[in-house]
Amino acid sequence: MTTTSLFSADDLMHGEDFNFDQHKITGWIVQEKLDGWRTFWDGSQLRMRNGDAFSCPQWFIQNLPPGLPLDGELYAGPYLLKKVQQIAGSRNPSDRWMDLKFLVFDAPTVAGGYMMRWNMACTAIREKEDIANERFVKMIPPLFTAMDVYGCLLTLKQVQEMGGEGLVLRDPFAHYMPGRTEKLLKLKK
Repeated sequence: MTTTSLFSADDLMHGEDFNFDQHKITGWIVQEKLDGWRTFWDGSQLRMRNGDAFSCPQWFIQNLPPGLPLDGELYAGPYLLKKVQQIAGSRNPSDRWMDLKFLVFDAPTVAGGYMMRWNMACTAIREKEDIANERFVKMIPPLFTAMDVYGCLLTLKQVQEMGGEGLVLRDPFAHYMPGRTEKLLKLKK
């Protein structure tokens, strides 16, 4: 699929599975891994992982920053991925989108390490924020900086007990790069 945007589905960054023997994560950023629908804002349209545009209501995207691609998830809550798929997969935009949130975790076209990109996305969203938008677009905050794998395993257990999917571990100095990378790791059981 071809798009004229600054960012396309081929540009998405995908994580590798965490390997205890191979990966050293001290100093890495830890976030909750959400069980949602991978989604990106290409700067003008909300798109699926494969690049197709969602048929979403204008009010859902009206306050997303124009020209700044954002990477995230459409999310409705723990155990509600099927609900997200039913609502967002429909070709008829409806008020059912009120049950969804676009949870942002990165700004792919911003130069620099992860926290620089995350802060730029926060700033851009805050600048466009109004009371209505605040409900539909949010940043996924870092939980903590990893000291060791044991702290991550304890947090993983807590997250999963509350219905979460797992954790994402990010090299704080890595630039956004397309494809699979060991600079972004998934920790699930």
